[in-house]
Amino acid sequence: MTITPTLMEHGQVRATDGRPLLRCLIANRHPAAAAFIREAARLPADTPVHEALTADDLASVHGEAVVVFGNLPLHLAALCRLVVAVEFTGPPPRGREYDLEAMRAAGAQLQAYAVASATRGSDPVSVALQITEYLGDGETCPICYVTDAGQVHEGAGYPT
Repeated sequence: MTITPTLMEHGQVRATDGRPLLRCLIANRHPAAAAFIREAARLPADTPVHEALTADDLASVHGEAVVVFGNLPLHLAALCRLVVAVEFTGPPPRGREYDLEAMRAAGAQLQAYAVASATRGSDPVSVALQITEYLGDGETCPICYVTDAGQVHEGAGYPT
C-alpha cells in the first residue's frame, strides 16, 4: 500500500487516509530566521514557531514523527526524528536583529541531522564502547581501542 502525504496544515503532514505522518515545528526567536526556514523548507505560514521547546513539546501525539526546524540542545534533538538546523557558509549575522537579506548574504542554508541519545553511561569506557559500536568493524575509535577479547584501552586509536 502506498501512502501519499497530503499538504501540510499547522505544521502537520498527513497521509491520504488522515493519519499524521509528521509534525513540524520551528524553534527560533528571530523572525527573519523563522521566515527563512518557512521559505527554504516550503513550510506553510501556520507552522508553529516556538522561542523555546521542552521535551513535552516534542512528544509524539499520535505516533507521528517530530521534525524541528531550528537549533536545539542535543538532549532535545535526540527526541526528534530530525532536526533541520540553520547553518551559514559565511560569518553568521550576530549582535543585532537580522533580516532575510543578511541571512542570505551570510550563506544561510538548511541542514538536516538525526541525533541519537547514548543508552549507556558517560564514563570513558562506556563512551569508548558506544563509539566503537557506532563505528562498526574495522573502524578506529579516535579515543580508545578494543582488543579482540573486548577489553577497552584509553588512548588515541589502536596501539602500534
